[in-house]
Amino acid sequence: MWYVFSDMECVNCRKPNATLQCECCEEPTCKKCVEFLAPDAFQFRVEVPEELKHSRYCGQCFDLHVAPELSLYEETLEQAKRVFVFFKTQRKSIPLIKKEKNPEWIEESPDRDETILKLAYISASRGFNAIMDVETTSKKVRNEAYQTSVWSGSGIPAQVDAARVHDQDLAEEIYR
Repeated sequence: MWYVFSDMECVNCRKPNATLQCECCEEPTCKKCVEFLAPDAFQFRVEVPEELKHSRYCGQCFDLHVAPELSLYEETLEQAKRVFVFFKTQRKSIPLIKKEKNPEWIEESPDRDETILKLAYISASRGFNAIMDVETTSKKVRNEAYQTSVWSGSGIPAQVDAARVHDQDLAEEIYR
């Protein structure tokens, strides 16, 4: 329900005429106290819990449910940006420590870089520092006169020896 048209008081500031409602606990909230969450706030997360799928929260629900998950999401996203990406076409050896057995799949992503970042986010959220055997493909989608591409990709989360990867990169630059 979008608006509550009664003389209810805000659950946060206790002022009358709270016109909005927290979508999590359904308590009345005024316009100044409501916390909004963007629809794409957790866009790289594979499964979003039900309490994080709402757009309006009271201060208590936001602090209890959203704020800790949002900070964890941002930390994991920063780790994902530092994940090593090894494509399937790569020829050099990978200093592999361990890897998962099954590859991860991303379907219908709007951009190639976003597809790779989503794979890296999955890898980082599981405690790995690399994604290997990455392969991306695009498919053209026509909408009458407009044409766009939809990307999909796969990769295997893995743990690699970061020091050896950096040593390989330095040695490769010296011999160029």
